[in-house]
Amino acid sequence: MPCRLTITHRSTVAAAAAVCLGAALLGSAAPASAADADAPASASAPASFVPVAAPAAPASDEVSYWTPERRAAATEDDGPGDATAASGSEAGSEAATSDATRTVNHAEQIAPVSHIGRIYYVQEGYGHWCSANVVASANGSTIATAGHCVTMDQTFSSQMVFYPAYESGGSPYGGWPVVGGNVTSGWYERNNDDQAEDSAFMAVARDGDGATVQSVVGASPVLFDQPATQVFSAFGYPAVGRFDGEHLDRCTGSGAAAGSAQILIACDMTGGVSGGPILAGDGSDGAQFANVAERDDTGTHNLGPLWQDSAHSAYDLTAAIAT
Repeated sequence: MPCRLTITHRSTVAAAAAVCLGAALLGSAAPASAADADAPASASAPASFVPVAAPAAPASDEVSYWTPERRAAATEDDGPGDATAASGSEAGSEAATSDATRTVNHAEQIAPVSHIGRIYYVQEGYGHWCSANVVASANGSTIATAGHCVTMDQTFSSQMVFYPAYESGGSPYGGWPVVGGNVTSGWYERNNDDQAEDSAFMAVARDGDGATVQSVVGASPVLFDQPATQVFSAFGYPAVGRFDGEHLDRCTGSGAAAGSAQILIACDMTGGVSGGPILAGDGSDGAQFANVAERDDTGTHNLGPLWQDSAHSAYDLTAAIAT
């Protein structure tokens, strides 16, 4: 089924759009790029919209793939590089020394949150994982994570399975296989050159009883076009340095703007936190308006894209996927 998208624009990023991931792309087939699709995009599709398709595989195969041994062997996603502000902006370097971010916020370990978890995937033949969160949606099946957990260098991840409330190797809710989704075209096309677009929204299958993940574990409300300068809570599964990646960690504080499209937060979470939600307020019940994507080279700050036009389009498209 073709995806349709209305192109919008932002001053800091080129055309805002989303890359549509065919439901079967994320099955057991090898990772595929847009060039591997059997059929090209139709002439009527917007130039920045890239449909992708691959041979189908049962969603249950993805869950079966992630045996306890493979989950244990998977490595945390270390992110695409050191955090940088959006292209053309001077605010990122200024934000790093502002009053709002001068004190490092040391992440604290907390009890699992039912709708926040790990997403496992394979890139270039190797198993990895990122953090992810269920977001409220019309289909009840939408999760949010970082774009680089879904695609790097225009090659998509495969074997993607979400484990909500992950703790010490597993989840009380089991694995929920990804059946489709969307990543912003800014990230898909430019990767590190557009870190302000490092977001993705994926749809997961229903469980064996036909229930959606949202109905089982809950979800965060979503907000778009929010300011960076607000009280936030960031969550994820960091696994480098003092962290073990087996427990959920949280930072809270006041965000600072890094240009017009990113939020800079004083937080020492490390590799594995990519894709973790940044929520409004100081608790786990706030609305998600951004996601963690990178960290700075000092290890004192995390950086993430504020959800704006292109993320909104990717969310809308994913929330419309029938699961």
